[in-house]
Order: sequence, then C-alpha cells, then structure tokens
Amino acid sequence: MAAGRDDVVAVGVNCCDPDDAARAIPLAREVSGKPVIAYPNSGEGWDATARRWTGRSRFLPDRVAGADLAGGCCRVGPEDIRRLALR
Repeated sequence: MAAGRDDVVAVGVNCCDPDDAARAIPLAREVSGKPVIAYPNSGEGWDATARRWTGRSRFLPDRVAGADLAGGCCRVGPEDIRRLALR
C-alpha cells in the first residue's frame, strides 16, 4: 500500500514483540521501499487475572537494527533507550 505513495514517508511497527519487530523491519523495507520505524514493546506478557507483567524483558538494541528510526513502547524504559542510542 505504501509503495509508490509520495504522501507516505515511512512505514513501521509499534507495540509488538521484539522478535516480531526484528522480522518485520527487513520485510517492511523490501515491500515499501520506504524508511522503516520500529517501536517494539518489552516482550513481557500481561496476566489480566493476576494483573501483573510476566516473563522478562526481551528488548535488545539488536532487535531493531536496520530500522531508520527506533525506540520502544510498553515497558521499554529510559535505560533501554540509552542502550539503543549507544549502539
């Protein structure tokens, strides 16, 4: 949809598992020809019954390697963004 559209300046993924973002980045670039943005979440799960986060954060700077603009969404904090900026 975005390919060939001058009014679309970039494509991206947001609030998804870090592994899904890593797979989506090259695909988004290939099919759109546009710059790619990635803002994955931490990869932790939410237990709605217990009302708490489960698992551990799987956000790593290498998961968004290849994105032209990268950041984080749910449960990605300032320290994660600092590590991303230093890569």
